[in-house]
Amino acid sequence: PVHMALGRLLFYPMYLTSAMVVACESYGMPAIGDAADHRICQLGSAKAWLHPHINPQKRGPSLRDALPAAKVGLTATARGPWGYIASSTEELQEAMRKLRGELP
Repeated sequence: PVHMALGRLLFYPMYLTSAMVVACESYGMPAIGDAADHRICQLGSAKAWLHPHINPQKRGPSLRDALPAAKVGLTATARGPWGYIASSTEELQEAMRKLRGELP
């Protein structure tokens, strides 16, 4: 098999804090990802808008509801990562089953 040479190591956490960025920079390792302590809004607030809640009773408006995935005329609508917000282990398992059914 063909192997790809690794140029540099990148740090990609689920929630990137400014302290993590500083620590990574001290080792010469770039940190990438969504900033948990972003100056505009908390990452949890942004994720809640990006993904719908798996539980319909807890669901609020989301980007997926606002912008359909189908093409409109000659221009495709916005696309983003698929995902769901879950508040319990059971909801997380349900979200995983649903995602597996939705994705190829």
